This record gives sequence, C-alpha cells and structure tokens, in this order.
Amino acid sequence: RQATAPTQFGMTVDTDVSGWVKVKWDHGAEEKCRVGAEGTYDLLVISLPSFTASGAGGLGKACNGQYVRVGCHNGMPKYRQERGDTIMFFE
Repeated sequence: RQATAPTQFGMTVDTDVSGWVKVKWDHGAEEKCRVGAEGTYDLLVISLPSFTASGAGGLGKACNGQYVRVGCHNGMPKYRQERGDTIMFFE
C-alpha cells in the first residue's frame, strides 16, 4: 500500500468497525488503511510460516523467541513458540 516504500511490511495496531485499520510500518510510521471501507482494500494480508518476537521485558520476557505457524484461530494464523508453551494469534 505504501507508495513511498512498496516493499515495506507493517502490522495492524488498531482496528475500526467501519473498515479501517491503523498500520505501523517497519520504518516506524503509522497510517490508516482501508480494509473494506468504501469497498476498497489498501493492504495485502500475508501469513508468515514463522517469525521471531523480541524486545519484551518483565513478565512478557518469556514470550520472546521463534514462533512457527500451527494452524488458525477464527480464520487468522495461529503460532506456537518453538521452545516454549506460548501461543500467539492475531484478530
């Protein structure tokens, strides 16, 4: 979607029932994008086979690590921590 850097990735950080989401791009900028609003989609949703979570501290520190896709939750990807018990999914 991002015209200035079309190869960048981002993550949805907030949703709106009217068909908009807020995306935080890898380079730090945030932007509202359509996901059905006005009958248009600005984003391409991808599902990674694995990813690494890092940077959590305190009680969340145990959630850092490599995650692999293990199925779906409500139609969205579900991931399991490779060396732990943590399950992560996105809604």
